[in-house]
Amino acid sequence: MDVLIINPPIRLDDKPRHIPHGLAILANIIRSKLDIMPAFLDVNAHRYSEGEVEKAIESIDFDVVLIGGLVPTYGRIIKLARFIRFVNPDARIIAGGSAAMSMPRVLLENSEIDIICTDEGEITVVELLRRLDKGLNAPLDDISGICYKGKNGNDKVVFNQPQPLIQNLDEQSALPAYDLLPMEIYLSNPVVGVGRDVDFISSRGCPYHCTFCYQPWGRRFRSHSVDFMTDVLMFLKKKYNIDFVSFQDDEFMVNKERVREFCEKRNRLLPDLLWSCTGRASIVAHDEQIVKLMKNSGCVLIGYGFESGSQRMLDSMNKRQTIAEMERTVEISRKYRLPAIAR
Repeated sequence: MDVLIINPPIRLDDKPRHIPHGLAILANIIRSKLDIMPAFLDVNAHRYSEGEVEKAIESIDFDVVLIGGLVPTYGRIIKLARFIRFVNPDARIIAGGSAAMSMPRVLLENSEIDIICTDEGEITVVELLRRLDKGLNAPLDDISGICYKGKNGNDKVVFNQPQPLIQNLDEQSALPAYDLLPMEIYLSNPVVGVGRDVDFISSRGCPYHCTFCYQPWGRRFRSHSVDFMTDVLMFLKKKYNIDFVSFQDDEFMVNKERVREFCEKRNRLLPDLLWSCTGRASIVAHDEQIVKLMKNSGCVLIGYGFESGSQRMLDSMNKRQTIAEMERTVEISRKYRLPAIAR
């Protein structure tokens, strides 16, 4: 079975900076667990024209296509699926990521997408591809974590039971397939702006309940171990000579003991590596020492979600954060010469 993975374009007014973590992790899992070498078409990195994308798709043999991305890629996913169907009418087109997960029924009913992964994909995609390898029309009713177009005209979209969240990211997930990505493009466009900068997601889930936030990975904080993180960064340092890592977690600082352990191991194993992360005012405002430790361990920036300067608005969105905490966070950041990037 031939598998094609497509990373659609996003933020065309900006340079490609963020590697497609989810798709690249699935690529690594597919080749390691299923012995299938997927073709990876990174449209976003190369910024191919529409004609170039169509020529590339026409040149690749595929039975199954995986495509996904953030919500802004929704329209492009629909357009790509339409052309994929034109090229190969019998192919199975699978979508994932927040663009598909946030409105699966709408996407299935208004596109050529056949199947949507409604949860984390590491386990689901392996089970799904094993089933499709037996026949592209094989029954899917016992595959957890998907919805799909049913054969019964009275039931257009079928939702299967959810796939339980991964509990041990070290064991059940994987590294992105960096070797399948045009890494020089990403490393040449720093996320923060310091040298050869790679982004990395070291955890999933956010324990907070802000009403404006779409959180597909649950409210329980789950993280890679610090050993896993440092092993990955040492690999990236050796292979790609990175200078900087931008942690793109929903909330990197939730587990302060993990942060402290990372700072200690970074100092010992990667003393020249600079880094940035996401933070939260309600954490930082009450623990100045964690910021001091991070600063002394090479952290040069912490990004915060302040959201509003009105306490009434913060309360209405269940932010669980005060104006005083935000002001104190800015004071601490200035004290340690850390930019407090606020949204």
